[in-house]
Amino acid sequence: MSHENGNHTGESLAALHQELAWNGAPLVAELDVAEGDDAYRVLVDLPGVAEKDIEVQCDGITLTIAGERKPPERGHLYHRERRFGPFSRTIALKSAVDETAMQASYRDGVLEVRLPRAKVQTAPVKRGT
Repeated sequence: MSHENGNHTGESLAALHQELAWNGAPLVAELDVAEGDDAYRVLVDLPGVAEKDIEVQCDGITLTIAGERKPPERGHLYHRERRFGPFSRTIALKSAVDETAMQASYRDGVLEVRLPRAKVQTAPVKRGT
């Protein structure tokens, strides 16, 4: 891959660049958030992530999705394009949700989270005596 004078061929430089670009580059969970009348629906692409390696948390105003995509046990890699490792995404929601009614499902590498909007609480105003 390298010439006798120490210069690298274009192919070896491309491979080196690829290795440097992917090592240390965090895995990013890509997502969409749809806003309905009564709930938010969040779809997250997590191909190759085991369901047991996904964690979903909500505090009523933020949603956090974290986990890890583990590399398969294989022989020596000489070409890598897929990313592995831990990931975490936190998004601020536009309005409060009822985190106790959150629902999550995982199918075909896509995580779906449904977050019902929080009900507006009202209280009558009492007159002072």
